[in-house]
Amino acid sequence: MNKYITLLASILLTECIFAQSITKNIVIDQFGYRGAATKIAIVRNPKVGFDAGQNYVPGNQLQIIDADSKKVVFEGDLEYKTNGENDATYGDEVWWFDFSELTTDGTYYVYDPKNSTRSYSFRIADNVYNSVLKDAVRMLFYQRAGCDKKAKYAGKAWADDASHLDALQDSHCRLFSSPDDASTERDLRGGWYDAGDYNKYTVWGCNYVEILLNAYRENPDVWTDDYNIPESGNGIPDLLDEVKWELDWILRMQESNGSVLSIVGLQSASPPSACTGQSLYGPATTNASYAAAKAFAIGAIVYKSILPDYANTLKNAAVAAWKWAEANPSVEFSNSQKVGAGEQEGGASVRLVQRLNASLYLYEVTGESSYLSVFESNYTNLDFFKWYSYMDQYRQQDEYMLLRYLTMDGVSSSIKETVAKDLQKGFYKSEDDLGSMLGKDAYRSYCRHYNWGSNSHKCTYGNLFYAYAKQSLTDDVDAFMTAAEDYIHYIHGVNPFAMVYLTNMNDRGASNSVNQMYHSWFCNGSDWWDDVTTSLYGPAPGYLIGGAYGYPSGDSQKTYEWASCCPNGCGSQYNNSLCNADWLFNENEPFAKRYRDFNDGWPVNSWQITEPSCGYQVNYIKLLSKFVAEEAGNSQSVANVQKEVLVYPNPVKDELFIVTENTDLKNISLFNMQSQAVYSSETEESNIRIHVGTLPRGVYVLQIFCRGTLTVKQVMVN
Repeated sequence: MNKYITLLASILLTECIFAQSITKNIVIDQFGYRGAATKIAIVRNPKVGFDAGQNYVPGNQLQIIDADSKKVVFEGDLEYKTNGENDATYGDEVWWFDFSELTTDGTYYVYDPKNSTRSYSFRIADNVYNSVLKDAVRMLFYQRAGCDKKAKYAGKAWADDASHLDALQDSHCRLFSSPDDASTERDLRGGWYDAGDYNKYTVWGCNYVEILLNAYRENPDVWTDDYNIPESGNGIPDLLDEVKWELDWILRMQESNGSVLSIVGLQSASPPSACTGQSLYGPATTNASYAAAKAFAIGAIVYKSILPDYANTLKNAAVAAWKWAEANPSVEFSNSQKVGAGEQEGGASVRLVQRLNASLYLYEVTGESSYLSVFESNYTNLDFFKWYSYMDQYRQQDEYMLLRYLTMDGVSSSIKETVAKDLQKGFYKSEDDLGSMLGKDAYRSYCRHYNWGSNSHKCTYGNLFYAYAKQSLTDDVDAFMTAAEDYIHYIHGVNPFAMVYLTNMNDRGASNSVNQMYHSWFCNGSDWWDDVTTSLYGPAPGYLIGGAYGYPSGDSQKTYEWASCCPNGCGSQYNNSLCNADWLFNENEPFAKRYRDFNDGWPVNSWQITEPSCGYQVNYIKLLSKFVAEEAGNSQSVANVQKEVLVYPNPVKDELFIVTENTDLKNISLFNMQSQAVYSSETEESNIRIHVGTLPRGVYVLQIFCRGTLTVKQVMVN
């Protein structure tokens, strides 16, 4: 029976635990647990797969050891979870060790007295994930195209000049079908590299913007202004600065008629600034235009109290994109084999989701009922309803949209009731059966299909459990909240590899994190960035990689696999030797173990399991942010406006004057529309003069931070 052991009893029972060895068969969240969280270590005896035969059988009781004092602070029984059978997904016998009663801040590890083995260390603290969240968001900074990544922000190891800004690159990008035609040139600089390649996809980028801005809206107090990116300290949460970098690029993708270009294909090199190849773009599409209308509209909602003129620009862009898409409802462009790699088009059903999503955000930002009527007249055409409340891990964008509808004002009460009932019904349908799987998965993180990007699917499942709990669409709110957090634990090491599925985090709280990933910058063979263990630096920290890939599909399986030329027809003895490497998978490998830490590329196609993606990253960021503690004294509210500030003249030609009513210390910054600081100063003066005569004409953002209050004003320099 579980019980606390007092300090006195601890001294009597144990002096020090000696002769311990760390085992990967006791798996925990290597960053740690919140004090109030359910805390369950997984003990595993591998039976099937690459690690079969390790034969680890724990004792009947395990202990929690304080890593500093080496004293026993908790002990408890194990619960056997596999009933004498190997879990088919994982190939392991599994026990659970629940130590949720331990809530005291500290650093600990799980100890198995029978085998004299211990887990990796972990922390208990309410802010245990705060720094992890910052590293996860900083991944997007490393993915910026056209950004000078100075060492003060990127770190010496990953500093790089701005990429893709040479002749015929992003600033002078040409249509893919007319690469020699200067008349097709567009300025399409900025944005994020989508994944391990450097392509920039409009539809997917708009999805990333939506997810991140909803993460902000749902929990605004956890986002701070100290992530060490170039915009840090400007009084705006760094998440919103980062999203603005992507939104600015999407604005550049919009044509004068409101349509939005679909893709920019970038060439690759290591580091990115070494790339000299031409950049090319694809034409405007309906899908891209609806997606952009969605992203612009939610951007207008979020930035309205922060950058009001910018928000108005986004609102107008959203309306223009919507009008073009409505007038051109089926314009497609398949970029495969033409420009870029991944394919964004998904037919009429995918366009419908983007259209209905955009309609709801436009209704919210404009208040015009015509947008709402588009949703309420067409929502039953979604696959979710056409297939009788069918939900699965591939269409969760649909479910999030429906969940958001339930929270909106001014919508139909009868449709709300219908949507809520169908969402509850869908959660317990046999196709995905999330409800019945609650608490039954051996590693406490059920996933129906370990598809390409399974780590991202894990995060979307977690977000879905959280959303259902938050909106009380379940009678067991606590269990759903616990389930959501369990998916975080899976990413953080509660998996068959005892691996944190984030790159290079071993000096950031993890003990066993990803060493390699498939990425054009951090590529195989690089002396600097290939592998944390063998290269000078390894990849940048905080990237979520794809994860295990394998699931049944009819009479066959969809799974990670090497190129069809394997094992003996890949052009060279070296390539053939990669096909035959003994660390790759055999046909009996359990689905959740179809992962290896490597980045060799073709012909072993490591991108299927180790490539990162902004899409994976934003789902993880959104989920992790739900369990991050607000940092006292560090969160700067951008909703406050300091009214006693006079700024004149505006527009301004030579001298800008700022008059305040106080002599407190003020941080004053002036930013151009690329979020680059062109002026920064600290002063206690109440009358400030800024010379702007040498600045290029255009719109600038003046930010004054004083007394914990942010003033934001837009200034026109003529």
